[in-house]
Amino acid sequence: IHVEWFDQAFVPLLGAFVILVFGMRARRWWSSDSISLAASSLFAVWLVPFLHLTFTVPHNSTYVLLLAVVFLFPVINRWPFAWIGGWIVCFALLIHPLLGVPIVALFSSALIARRWPRLSAPVAFILVVGGILSAFFFYVQRVQGMVLSIDIVHVKAAFHILFGFPFVSSSAPWWMILAYRMLHVWPLVFIFLGYFGLRNLKPEERWIRRTILGTAFGMMTAAFILAGWIRLPNIMSNEQYEFALRLRYAIPVLFIPGVMRILARFSFLHGIKKGIFIIPLVVLALGMWYGSYPQQNRLVKMHAPGLGRSDMEMVRLIERTADGKPYVALTPQMVSAAALRIIGFERELQTVAGPRYPYAIPTGGELYGWYLQVWRMLEYRPVLQHVFAFSQTEHVFLVLPKAWDPNGILDRALSAYASDRRAVSDR
Repeated sequence: IHVEWFDQAFVPLLGAFVILVFGMRARRWWSSDSISLAASSLFAVWLVPFLHLTFTVPHNSTYVLLLAVVFLFPVINRWPFAWIGGWIVCFALLIHPLLGVPIVALFSSALIARRWPRLSAPVAFILVVGGILSAFFFYVQRVQGMVLSIDIVHVKAAFHILFGFPFVSSSAPWWMILAYRMLHVWPLVFIFLGYFGLRNLKPEERWIRRTILGTAFGMMTAAFILAGWIRLPNIMSNEQYEFALRLRYAIPVLFIPGVMRILARFSFLHGIKKGIFIIPLVVLALGMWYGSYPQQNRLVKMHAPGLGRSDMEMVRLIERTADGKPYVALTPQMVSAAALRIIGFERELQTVAGPRYPYAIPTGGELYGWYLQVWRMLEYRPVLQHVFAFSQTEHVFLVLPKAWDPNGILDRALSAYASDRRAVSDR
């Protein structure tokens, strides 16, 4: 399946299926006395349009699976729901460990709670923290990243990254500043309300609340450690914290049923009025997610543009020019993101170090580091010669955003060295 179809069709359809099938049935699984949770499906519908707003397909897939596990959670340790949960766990862990590990923790703790309900919270916490950090430490060793020393500076940095308000320039309109502030506030308010919504569970159901809290604390602990001490190579500063922030913004999903339990208690929210009340929440959550990438916080003083039409056209131009021949593309991050969407993940080029993706990906391979060296070094020829020798190919494409080279200094220098030069729009 082409990655663009997978991103724009399969994942949203999967999200719609989970919300309609599991969400509507969750009113029975999560109901207590006369409290109905049908509104949880209406609130969760904001997840589906959000899936179009980012190119990170694996994370979106596991996000939907996490929602499915939350809807299933009260009955996930019973037959036949345990069979369904087991398949969800396997798929989630194979797709992306960032949310796959919390899904594994929820399912495993639910099974343990059948015999030892008081152990569900510590088991969930240990599995989440241990699983996520183990995966990242392994990846750091593989890509030669860094684990920073433990000191008060990094503790403060992690706190500001996860809990500090994002800042935009002083010239930004008031509504944008307010939206960025609410971006960091709403998950905390949502978690707070969800916790109180889960407090009135029956005694035999309290393991549910304990497991959700253990998983949530584990995800926040892992996010805190990733934000403060884990650094990956060849990633610009405002991208280093993206994994930690994704964990932070996934935690509210665990508390959706708790919030719906609170809303269901208010008689004025029945029927159409309930839908009218929830729709603004859907729009608000969607708008804040849309503004969350790329983000700017008090530690990061720069921001970057998102994926645009020019990035997509550049990849298509490279594909047409290469005409099926193997090539290497030294590209900025968003052009590489466009390549992932257009040509998929499966493209490989045989290099002296083994198979590599032909585009410069910050989190994979050596190409992005050499791309940055082209910008840092006045003498760029040794870098390009090294790329030719490494890739064992006759075609190397080098993409220069005009915003990075407004005076055209590097453009003119490389044009004299290149065999051809093309321009896409005014970028």
